[in-house]
Amino acid sequence: MLIRGGTIVTGDGRTSIADGELLIRDGRIADVGRNLAARDNEVIDATGEIVLPGVINTHAHGCVRGPFVPVAAPALSEEEVERELDRHLLGGEATVLCVCGFCLPREIAGKHPLRVRLATSHTPANFAAADIVDGRGLTPQHRAMTVERALEEGAVAIGELGAGHSLGGGGQDYLYIPDVIERATGVRLRPDQARQLKWAVLGRALSRDAFDADEVERCLHKFGLSAKLSVEGARQMIERSVLPSIETTLEGFEEAAALSAKTGARAVFHNSPVSVGTIAALAQKYPAAKLVAGHSNQGDFAPEEAVAWAKKLRDLGVTIDISTWDIPAAAIQAKPGNFLRMLEENVVDTVSTDFAGGDWEPILKGLDMAVRCDAVALPKAVALATSNPAHLFPALAEERGTLAPGKIADVITVDADNIGAVRTVIVGGVIAVKDGERVASP
Repeated sequence: MLIRGGTIVTGDGRTSIADGELLIRDGRIADVGRNLAARDNEVIDATGEIVLPGVINTHAHGCVRGPFVPVAAPALSEEEVERELDRHLLGGEATVLCVCGFCLPREIAGKHPLRVRLATSHTPANFAAADIVDGRGLTPQHRAMTVERALEEGAVAIGELGAGHSLGGGGQDYLYIPDVIERATGVRLRPDQARQLKWAVLGRALSRDAFDADEVERCLHKFGLSAKLSVEGARQMIERSVLPSIETTLEGFEEAAALSAKTGARAVFHNSPVSVGTIAALAQKYPAAKLVAGHSNQGDFAPEEAVAWAKKLRDLGVTIDISTWDIPAAAIQAKPGNFLRMLEENVVDTVSTDFAGGDWEPILKGLDMAVRCDAVALPKAVALATSNPAHLFPALAEERGTLAPGKIADVITVDADNIGAVRTVIVGGVIAVKDGERVASP
């Protein structure tokens, strides 16, 4: 297979080749350059397009038919998982790390072209935190698993430790708080409304001391709940939904950091104002641990706060990830300012999607926005989604992440004027997406 006519961005953070050619033989990249002597019967004309390595997503959920998110909710249906996998593939991803945490290898879909790998969070405190919030997706087989055994059986990382569901973040906003309010009043809050009410009761740092009765009353009036729910009733509901799991979840952070130091596996943590101090403390306590502060652009951080914490954590050796959950206007954390500011300040190591109640956008859409805003140059943006994750998670995407001779041929093409518009996805030398549409599996 020969791809020719496009601009090749190799993924190393520096190199672009205008009017380049890329030759694929036996599932690997055979050559990259201009005016290659080789010819092939199968030619992809990439004129007007950019050729990139397949995207490597280090933080996603809902890609496996096992316990869902780190609180082990019931598994998504087969159709829902297939839909999530297709969304990732059509967004240019060739590899995805599912960080739901409790899934087993046998629960990975076997026929989808997207490469799915697992992270593990099978520790006592993480099981306990899941049971406090949900835990309905766990079977005896899941509960019998350990982190060490999961790593032996193919898991490539530890995590995700914590979640918006168990640490009072987005999972509470889009799911659990609306559920509890609806059961009591018949009114279902939008995620942004649930967040406002949560902050009125507990503040952004989720402390009982932050309770603001006047603000709670204003929220109840604004959301049409004044006749259905008292200020004290709202306080009790929010506290019961949000607080019980936090302490136990943070105990699970320490178990994971110790295991990362012991095994060498990278550990992915839910980063938010509630957990960031714990991540910093664990980085100091376990200097051999390889810690990742996931979705560090989380919307509860102010932009300057997100940048300051990222700098501090990086100084402690922590990897900084940001997620595309704040790109679309409808997102539960619609604050793209954090995403852009962190890229402008050069404090980002990887870009992922996370889940955000299913409201995530493709990684390349977020990076296209960032390039257009001059927050990051195109070669550097591409590296954040390709060679950087391949380097940081070596067992996740072995021999992938750059367009270089000898590498496995995970290659995509995108529109030159919009890198979020994916035209072709090749996984292991096989075309999986053509003209922006999924190709039927052989």
